[in-house]
Amino acid sequence: MSPRGFFLLILTLFSTAVVLFFQLKTDIWTNWLRQCVSRNYSNTVGVITHSGVTERDVAPPDSITVKIGKEKSVYAVSVRYRYEVGGRVFEGERFRYNSFPSSAADAVWAKSVVADYPIDSEVQVYYNPANAADSVISPGLAGRDVVLLMFMIPFNCMMFGLWVMSVSWLRRNLFSPVAGGVKVRREGQVVNVWLPRFMPSLIVLGFVGLSSFLSVFALGTNPSFLTALVVCGAIFISAIALYAWLWRKIHFEDQYLMIDHGARRIRLPKAFGRKERLTLPFEDVVDITTEAIARRNRGNITYTFAPTLHARNVPGGPFKLANWRERKRANSFTRWLGEQLGLNSSGDSGSPERDI
Repeated sequence: MSPRGFFLLILTLFSTAVVLFFQLKTDIWTNWLRQCVSRNYSNTVGVITHSGVTERDVAPPDSITVKIGKEKSVYAVSVRYRYEVGGRVFEGERFRYNSFPSSAADAVWAKSVVADYPIDSEVQVYYNPANAADSVISPGLAGRDVVLLMFMIPFNCMMFGLWVMSVSWLRRNLFSPVAGGVKVRREGQVVNVWLPRFMPSLIVLGFVGLSSFLSVFALGTNPSFLTALVVCGAIFISAIALYAWLWRKIHFEDQYLMIDHGARRIRLPKAFGRKERLTLPFEDVVDITTEAIARRNRGNITYTFAPTLHARNVPGGPFKLANWRERKRANSFTRWLGEQLGLNSSGDSGSPERDI
């Protein structure tokens, strides 16, 4: 097993621990769900007993906060209210379940929140029927809740992306799958082998994460619910369309290798500089090797390993079929392909004696 793979696994576990700890510690998803269902809470009329904007170094829990400019102080909107349920009087101070620091541009909005709830005014209080002390005065989802969701998406996309790579690496190293773990489909005497240069799931996760990250800054912390919902929906619809396009490109266009045992010919994918797919008879293929490709970066040398097809009297060869970081995977695929073509391919061709 390669040191690079162990590092990937350790990075995955560490990132997962950090992301989950932050989300569990802050109750982000719990509060998000509570905010969703709060619209169905029982309600009663209460009275505002306190309403104002307070300045403090650390925002109190269950408050809406607005950070002004680059100042270290946080301006918290503090609202308290009294309400009665079943003959018992309760004091509430939660405006919404989800509270998080806002940009300086939202200072006007924060002041408007306070202005909407003057002292001694009546207010509709929504309380949990199972626990009357659990209450809010702004139920349901708002634009800031969607922004909070989009804020967390990039971190979760990174975590899931690392798990996709780690599980794939573990599968290849622990179970030694056929052909280096690439997808192989047999249809009679035809064998189709998918050799995408990038995993579609990783591309889509990267797109969703980056789009969500940029959208948070574009929307701000307090957009209208409809605007935030449209942007969020557009990201996920685009992600589905992107995945469908990548899937079709891999499965129906140019990124698969076809081995036709009946016609005794092999059709190479359109990749690595090949503008068109190339069809060769088995007899023209003389060898399949794994070529080591060195890359220098700041004095360090790293290697990738490319299963390569050698053919006689064919211009443009030898023909690279894939390019992977794992030597073991490349050798496994090379040997498998050699067996399919009736060649005795051992794999390595001048590869360095270490597993990168």
